[in-house]
Amino acid sequence: MSLNVTELTTYIKEVQRARNALDKLRDFVDLMNKDNDKVEADLESPANKIKDTFDNISLGVNDLDKIFNSELNKMTVSEEEVADAAQKLILYHGDAMQLLIWSEQQKVHYSKDSYWWKYWQGISDKANEEVAKGGNPLGKTP
Repeated sequence: MSLNVTELTTYIKEVQRARNALDKLRDFVDLMNKDNDKVEADLESPANKIKDTFDNISLGVNDLDKIFNSELNKMTVSEEEVADAAQKLILYHGDAMQLLIWSEQQKVHYSKDSYWWKYWQGISDKANEEVAKGGNPLGKTP
């Protein structure tokens, strides 16, 4: 049984949280090394133990990120899901041009040809079709 898009996306978000926690840990170690001379006890030795462990954990977190992103990017974006999302988003944004602008802004957060880039590209394409038609948002009547 494989993970679905929602589960993989959740794991990718958790990887980012782990990275943020590691960044705070790195800042803590740097602070301990900086202030080592202000304390009679040796802070550098335990701080370096943390740093060594940190480096190993960081490698593992990076590996997990690559695995989850690779699995997610192998998945195909459902045309039905994109069409449904576009219809819902048009209600929020009010018209196809606003949705087009917003979807293009969302797309820049992702690597080209990644799952979420393709998802937002699909929404952008749907909005662009409506803008080109000059019709009502995504075929809806006012």
